[in-house]
Amino acid sequence: MVAAVLTVVFVVLPERGVIGRNSFVGVRTSATMRDGAVWRVGHQAAVLPTSVAGRSGAAVRVCEVPA
Repeated sequence: MVAAVLTVVFVVLPERGVIGRNSFVGVRTSATMRDGAVWRVGHQAAVLPTSVAGRSGAAVRVCEVPA
Protein backbone atom coordinates (compact mmCIF):
# COMPACT_ATOMS: atom_id res chain seq x y z
CA MET A 1 0.00 0.00 0.00
CA VAL A 2 2.78 2.40 0.89
CA ALA A 3 4.46 1.72 -2.47
CA ALA A 4 1.27 2.68 -4.33
CA VAL A 5 0.92 5.93 -2.38
CA LEU A 6 4.56 6.83 -2.97
CA THR A 7 4.17 6.14 -6.69
CA VAL A 8 1.27 8.57 -6.86
CA VAL A 9 3.03 11.27 -4.87
CA PHE A 10 6.46 11.01 -6.46
CA VAL A 11 5.57 10.31 -10.10
CA VAL A 12 1.89 10.50 -11.05
CA LEU A 13 1.03 13.86 -9.49
CA PRO A 14 4.05 15.63 -11.03
CA GLU A 15 3.32 13.94 -14.38
CA ARG A 16 -0.22 15.34 -14.31
CA GLY A 17 1.01 18.79 -13.40
CA VAL A 18 -0.49 18.75 -9.89
CA ILE A 19 2.98 19.12 -8.37
CA GLY A 20 5.37 21.40 -10.22
CA ARG A 21 9.15 21.49 -10.13
CA ASN A 22 10.44 21.47 -6.59
CA SER A 23 13.38 20.27 -4.51
CA PHE A 24 11.49 17.66 -2.49
CA VAL A 25 9.19 15.44 -4.58
CA GLY A 26 9.57 13.94 -8.02
CA VAL A 27 12.30 12.99 -10.46
CA ARG A 28 14.96 15.56 -9.64
CA THR A 29 17.74 15.48 -12.21
CA SER A 30 19.67 18.49 -13.45
CA ALA A 31 17.61 18.41 -16.66
CA THR A 32 14.19 18.13 -14.99
CA MET A 33 15.02 20.86 -12.50
CA ARG A 34 16.16 23.20 -15.26
CA ASP A 35 13.01 23.18 -17.42
CA GLY A 36 9.31 22.70 -16.71
CA ALA A 37 8.63 20.87 -19.98
CA VAL A 38 11.46 18.44 -19.28
CA TRP A 39 10.09 17.97 -15.74
CA ARG A 40 6.77 16.83 -17.19
CA VAL A 41 8.30 14.59 -19.89
CA GLY A 42 10.62 13.00 -17.33
CA HIS A 43 7.68 12.11 -15.13
CA GLN A 44 5.69 10.79 -18.08
CA ALA A 45 8.59 8.46 -18.84
CA ALA A 46 8.84 7.39 -15.19
CA VAL A 47 5.17 6.51 -14.64
CA LEU A 48 5.21 3.01 -16.15
CA PRO A 49 8.47 1.66 -14.67
CA THR A 50 7.78 3.19 -11.27
CA SER A 51 4.23 1.83 -11.22
CA VAL A 52 5.44 -1.65 -12.16
CA ALA A 53 8.12 -1.55 -9.46
CA GLY A 54 5.64 -0.33 -6.85
CA ARG A 55 3.07 -2.98 -7.71
CA SER A 56 5.71 -5.70 -7.80
CA GLY A 57 6.93 -4.73 -4.36
CA ALA A 58 3.38 -4.72 -3.02
CA ALA A 59 2.66 -8.12 -4.58
CA VAL A 60 5.78 -9.64 -3.05
CA ARG A 61 4.82 -8.26 0.34
CA VAL A 62 1.29 -9.67 0.10
CA CYS A 63 2.55 -13.10 -1.01
CA GLU A 64 5.15 -13.48 1.76
CA VAL A 65 4.77 -16.59 3.83
CA PRO A 66 5.34 -16.10 7.56
CA ALA A 67 8.35 -17.97 8.90
